Amino acid sequence: MTKVLGITAEYNPFHNGHRYHIEAALEQTKADYTIAAMSGDFTQRGEIALMDKWTRAKYAVCNGIDVVFELPFIFACNRARIFAAGGVDLLVHAGATHIAFGCEAGNPQDLWDTAKALHREAAQLEQLAGEIKKEGRSYAKAYEAAVREHVGDGPADLLLHPNNILAVEYMKRIMEWNQKGVSLEAVPILRRGSGYKGWNESEGYAGAGRIRERIRAVQTSEEAEELCRILRKLMPQTVASNGFSGEAIESLSGEIRLAEQRFFEILRGILIRSGAEEIAGIYCVGEGLEHKFKSEIAKAENLQDLISSLVSKRYTRAAVNRMLTYVALGLKGRDGDRLLGGMARSYLRVLAVSGPGRKYLHFLKKDETKAAEVVTNINRQMPEAGLLRDMIELDGKAADLYNALHGKRLYDYSDRVRTPYIDS
Repeated sequence: MTKVLGITAEYNPFHNGHRYHIEAALEQTKADYTIAAMSGDFTQRGEIALMDKWTRAKYAVCNGIDVVFELPFIFACNRARIFAAGGVDLLVHAGATHIAFGCEAGNPQDLWDTAKALHREAAQLEQLAGEIKKEGRSYAKAYEAAVREHVGDGPADLLLHPNNILAVEYMKRIMEWNQKGVSLEAVPILRRGSGYKGWNESEGYAGAGRIRERIRAVQTSEEAEELCRILRKLMPQTVASNGFSGEAIESLSGEIRLAEQRFFEILRGILIRSGAEEIAGIYCVGEGLEHKFKSEIAKAENLQDLISSLVSKRYTRAAVNRMLTYVALGLKGRDGDRLLGGMARSYLRVLAVSGPGRKYLHFLKKDETKAAEVVTNINRQMPEAGLLRDMIELDGKAADLYNALHGKRLYDYSDRVRTPYIDS
C-alpha cells in the first residue's frame, strides 16, 4: 500500500526545526510521498504571514514536501481545534495514511491517553468550560481549567504547551476518522532544539515566532547583515540563501511594519464608520466587545496599541488578532459558521509541487473515490455556486487583503492569476 505522510503547517518561516520534523517523520513512516496542508496568508494566531503562501509553499517543496495544499482560510485562521480538524480532514481527502505533528511531551503515550480522555469527555468538558468562561477567562484558559478539574492535573499540564494542544487536537480528529473506518496513523515527533519562542543558535534551531520578532526589530543594514549570518545557521540553505539575504531582511522588516500600519488604517476606517450592531455581527465578535472596538480604535495610535488594548483575561492576543482579521475581511458570524460546514468536504488547492509530487497528483486526480477536487486553476475550476465557491472566494479575499497590505498589484498577485510552483 502506498504510504502518504500528511503534515499541517504554516512554515512562517521555514526553518531547521521544520526540516527535522519532515525528515524524522519520513524516517519513522518510510512514506512514499509527503503532503502538507499549509495556512494561507494569515496564520492560526491571526497574524499577517511573514511571506506570502506561494513563497512559503515553494520553500517547503524545496525541503522535502511533495505537494503543498492550501488550508482554507476559515480553518487556517481559527482556534486550535478548528485548525487541527480542518488540517486533518484536508489531508485525509488528499490521501494521507499517516499524520505527523510536533509535540513537547516526552512520552507520546501521555498524549494519546490525554486525547482519548478529552474525546471521551468532550461534552462534559465543553459544558464545564462554558461555565468557567463566564468568570471572565479566555476559552483556552477555561478549557484548561475544565480539564484540570474533570480529568486531572497530568492532562491539564500537557495543555500548557502550544504544540501539545495542537497534538492532542490532531489525535482527537484522527480518532474520529478511525471510528469511521478510515485507516489513519498518528506520528508524533518530539520538537528538537527550541520551542515556538525559543532561540538556540548554537544547535541551529529557533522558533518561528522568535525569528519573526528578530526580523521585525531590524532597523539598520548592519543589524540585517548580522541577522542574516545567524539565520544561515537556523534555516536550510535553500531558504536562507534565497529569501533572507541582509538586503532582503532589511526590506522585509520595513514591509512588516508598513503592512501593520496599512492594516491599522483599514481597521480604523471600518470601525469608525461601522455601527456597534454591525461590528457585533462579525464572526467571533460579540458579548459587548463591539463597544470596546469602537472606543479603543479612537484612542489607539497603531496596530499594536489597538491589539494590546483589546487583550484581556477573556480574549487572548491570538483571539484578538483573528477577530481584527475577520473585521478587515467583513466576515459575518453566520457566514463563518456556515463555511465551517465545508470541513467535511474541502477542496485541494495546490500551491506547490515537487517532481514526485506531480506523479502523486496525477494518481489523486484519477481517484474517483476521493471526496475533494484537486484545484490547480481557479478560473477553470471555480464552482458555479455553493459552499465550496464561497470558501474559495474567502481565500481569494484574504490573499487580496494580504497583497494590498504589502503594496502589491492586486491583479498580478491574485489567486486567479498565480499558479502552483513546480520544482524541476
